[in-house]
Amino acid sequence: MKIQHLAVIFIIVIMPIIIVFSEYLNTQITIVKTERIYDARLFDSTHDAINAFKLNTINSTYYAPQSRVQNIEASVNTFYNSIVTSFDYRGVNAEAMKEYVPAVVFTMYDGYYIYSPFVNTLTNVDADTVDDKYEDGKIIDGLKPFVSYSCRYLNNNKEYIITYSMDNYIFVDVFDKSNQTHESKSGYLINGITKNGNNYAYQGITFKETDEEILKEKIGKNNVEDTYYYTIVDGTKYYYFNTKTNNGAKPSSLSDTSDTDYIFYIDEQRTRHKQVISKLNNEEEFEKYYNKIFKNNYGYLYYKEAYEFTEWVRNNLGGITKNNIINSVNYDGYEFAEVGNIFEGDIEYSNSNFNRHRSDVIRAVISTNLSKAISGYSRYSKSTNVEFIMPKILEKDWELLENNICIVSFLQGMKVGSSDKTYNSYSIIPNNFNKEYVDENDIYILTKDKTYTKPNDDILKDGTNILEKDTIGFEPGLSKMDFEIRQDIKGDFYNPVTLNGNLFLRSYTSYAGSSNINSIEKIDMYRYMMEPGVSNKLKKAYYVALGRERYSSFKYTMNEF
Repeated sequence: MKIQHLAVIFIIVIMPIIIVFSEYLNTQITIVKTERIYDARLFDSTHDAINAFKLNTINSTYYAPQSRVQNIEASVNTFYNSIVTSFDYRGVNAEAMKEYVPAVVFTMYDGYYIYSPFVNTLTNVDADTVDDKYEDGKIIDGLKPFVSYSCRYLNNNKEYIITYSMDNYIFVDVFDKSNQTHESKSGYLINGITKNGNNYAYQGITFKETDEEILKEKIGKNNVEDTYYYTIVDGTKYYYFNTKTNNGAKPSSLSDTSDTDYIFYIDEQRTRHKQVISKLNNEEEFEKYYNKIFKNNYGYLYYKEAYEFTEWVRNNLGGITKNNIINSVNYDGYEFAEVGNIFEGDIEYSNSNFNRHRSDVIRAVISTNLSKAISGYSRYSKSTNVEFIMPKILEKDWELLENNICIVSFLQGMKVGSSDKTYNSYSIIPNNFNKEYVDENDIYILTKDKTYTKPNDDILKDGTNILEKDTIGFEPGLSKMDFEIRQDIKGDFYNPVTLNGNLFLRSYTSYAGSSNINSIEKIDMYRYMMEPGVSNKLKKAYYVALGRERYSSFKYTMNEF
């Protein structure tokens, strides 16, 4: 065949194929680039939402469930404003942009919220007192009812509803079918605590009722600072104010306090609430808070109550496995992993039977309800040609959801550029600074070098570089939230931690990716504290700080004095 003939064949047959294939490749490249742009816009909007949630909580020392809902709603508004702006929608088109967001999810310590459309139903409500947007039967956007991480079990003719959290705290509701009795218990599960009289020991560290601490921090501005002593009760930080000295000076004793002395906290508007608990108005209440500030033994109480609750769980829930689960609409059809007896072994370890099952329950509850919410979005959306389906969530993202406060946003149904392909993805961002709970990795240890660092940093292992309790009044460990700068409405600054005139800064190794941490196993703080060579001084500082911070956090059942 002549070369000319081959050239003709190439031009007539091969060239069109090359052109078509090239066009196809260009289209696919354009689609991928556009999807990456959409990914970035969704991530940025979700990041804006988590920052709004963080900022709305960090300047307040007050915590209440209703404030959590308000902060979530404000965060959702931030997300929608950001996503509308990032896609350059304006006016009425801004509402059209919302058509592509079937749900925004907030995973919290003890459950989660879904923000999505729903049909409002009102009963026994005076219509004249209700906003028009909440009219009965009307489709509205809002937070759906809170869903807890709960699972139902049946064992020995008793039905248990166990509500899990993001750590080893659970709430147990028991109904005995044989005698129709009901009982509720809640607390932390910790294996290995022993009791000796009124003392309790864990991992070689003894906790005594007389092990008291006095917590303090600097408050002030323009280089004028005063020390204020405080305690935390149910997530709210309370400070003592001495009216004799017009600051937070510590009195010699309770009898030395003035009738006008008071306890205050800072609300979400960054305003001091004074006279809420004053000696003049309520001397008995004032004395309770005074003793919690100047005779703080939360570390002891944490291990005492954990011991008592864990013993109760062993005696009542010891034989429960995943085979005792009763099917529920919250996790209908979900296949739970076989882990053996859920409440046996070292419960607090990250790979324990308990923690693996806890993660399973959280995943089951979220995935079951979320898939229904997203697939049901078609009933409310005006985009009739879009089928809303829950995307596959990656395993690494499930691990985030099961162990962190997170925001998850979903974006679906948008055309990818000029192609016929529709976008379907999600973005998940954890909130590493929150007041919902204290993770075992959230404790930092104060050093003699005027820094604070992670407990599993090798520079702390032998205990020689750890600050002495006698020099500051408390075991040298604090939650990382305590190192965040806050500011009240007058401009007074609270933190970073300044003790005995020294400002404590984060250590270089903590900033530099924990270069002094040699093993990934050390991420599990409980396991690390069991390693050879870890000093009792480090263990004591860490365990007391963890117990103190957890005991004072907000829980389902309010702590009693």
